[in-house]
Amino acid sequence: MSYIGKTPTSVPLTSSDITDGIISTDKLAANAVVTSKITDATISNADVNATLVTGQTAETSIADGDTILIHDASASALRKMTKANFVSGVGGANSDLFLAIKTSNQAISTSTTTALTYDTERYDTGNNFASNAYTVPSDGYYYLYAKITVSGEPAAGRFGISIMKGSTTIADCQNGSAGAAFNSMGTSIIVALSANDVIDVDCRQTTGSTENVYGGSWNTTVFGGYKLNT
Repeated sequence: MSYIGKTPTSVPLTSSDITDGIISTDKLAANAVVTSKITDATISNADVNATLVTGQTAETSIADGDTILIHDASASALRKMTKANFVSGVGGANSDLFLAIKTSNQAISTSTTTALTYDTERYDTGNNFASNAYTVPSDGYYYLYAKITVSGEPAAGRFGISIMKGSTTIADCQNGSAGAAFNSMGTSIIVALSANDVIDVDCRQTTGSTENVYGGSWNTTVFGGYKLNT
């Protein structure tokens, strides 16, 4: 077919006129590919340069209303979240806090091991303390502490308290008592525990006579703890 002496008519190219690999990037004008030509989920990780993040202006502080881009695994989608909401979902508070105290004296016979009793709960956020013992609600690390005050002026000898897991001592404190009034002693520990472990406090004294562990309104004899957020 000859086009000599004729003015060619402009005919737009169709996809059938273009084979793979014949249009190079230098044939595209700047900004030629617009967002309407990019379908959802067509840009992959390999198509994004790290400067998308590293090339931004550095920020040295963040306000509660500033937004953070995250991937919502449950929805398989990107989401934005404010700094205030993001921080509230990171980390967490220690849990299952309890504190029990004595408000009346308890007699401890000499050369015996006696489980201490507690008649008042200051707090028990998980409802795990009952019958003078703490039942561990779930596996994890716990901070436990106990303190006693010896009433009166016991004869020379030794007082001690032990935090017990069943029949096993997990923390212990021993103190010589030489006639001083209202001696106090305490012990604490961070320990890995399992659900349903039962924790209580034993007291033992060897003064030669019955002595009192003091109970009062000043938190003089206490047993408490909580699960650590780890």
